[in-house]
Amino acid sequence: MGVTLGAAILAASSFLSYAFGLLRDRLLAGQFGASMELDVYQASFLIPDLILNIFLAGALASAIVPVLSGYFAKGKNEEAFRIISFMINVVLAVIFVIAALCFAFMPFLVQITAPGFVGEKRELLIEVTRVILLSPLIFGLSNLLGGALVSLKKFLAYSLSPVLYNLGIVIGIIFLADQYGVVGVALSTIIGAFLHLSIRLISILRVGFRYHFIFKPIPKGAYKVFALMLPRIFGLLAWQGNLWAFTFFGSTLAEGSVGVFNLAR
Repeated sequence: MGVTLGAAILAASSFLSYAFGLLRDRLLAGQFGASMELDVYQASFLIPDLILNIFLAGALASAIVPVLSGYFAKGKNEEAFRIISFMINVVLAVIFVIAALCFAFMPFLVQITAPGFVGEKRELLIEVTRVILLSPLIFGLSNLLGGALVSLKKFLAYSLSPVLYNLGIVIGIIFLADQYGVVGVALSTIIGAFLHLSIRLISILRVGFRYHFIFKPIPKGAYKVFALMLPRIFGLLAWQGNLWAFTFFGSTLAEGSVGVFNLAR
């Protein structure tokens, strides 16, 4: 696929994704209003997104593209697939361990992220965040596969995955929110994450990707990926710090402040 066509597909899918994102937020606001539930849902992403963006996955997704592109351009597909497999193994292992620790220490962590949430609101935040903790594992794999697809100039599946993610949440709000409340919306977020992953997984398998369960020896290209990801980590860290500050202080304000800020953003 040519770069021009790829850019057109990315632009169109981005517009569609943001349209579904707007619909998602409109449904959330209509369902919960400026309430405890909306506050909890928005605040529940802080820890999972921190795990995803800081601990490897978010930075790797962008750093892996130039490395894999070089291998695919030279016809070294098998070596590229080994690099992808190695990165998948490392990312999933690291994220799993960190997510498991966060799950266990969640009552302590929510006091750091949202100290103003107390009583029932705090307990609901613990429950919902533990559900959302599945998302770093799913998105960690999906982001790496997305980097591989961009390297292969397979833009369609890469660009449609955010659309499916938001679509999954929209469907969940419509069918689960009334019965299960904000926990149902959290479950629909995980469903959307699986849809985000599924289309990329199907696409990468169709181009002949073969998974290898390897940790050693470390592929040479992996060192280049780790070197490229370091600057990206600092940028992601600054952004997550910004979101944490708004959630931290917003949690001490009137009911709905965290949710309203996120809708405005």
